[in-house]
Amino acid sequence: MESLYGELKVEIFRYVFTPMSLVLLNRNWYSMSQDPHARAEWIIYKNATNDSAHPPSEDEQFEDALASPKLLAISIVPKSKEELEDYNKLNNGFSTRINEING
Repeated sequence: MESLYGELKVEIFRYVFTPMSLVLLNRNWYSMSQDPHARAEWIIYKNATNDSAHPPSEDEQFEDALASPKLLAISIVPKSKEELEDYNKLNNGFSTRINEING
């Protein structure tokens, strides 16, 4: 039962806009604010739902890798087959030069 109570407190803490109001309420909420799990949940929720901070432009070349709101920070740059082949050639050439230097 105690773990359920703790999880509910983490959920409440996650959705609070300014946790300082809860921290000042009593010592139990202060200890909750010091919990790394609760802090991480709050930061992830706050940053995942703050879409207005940086709206994507139409010419931006990034696509979200996963649709999960917790993983919005992970993005990939789309590449064509030719770009990938050029990248592989450059990478292989660089690797051979490094191997020659290291010898």
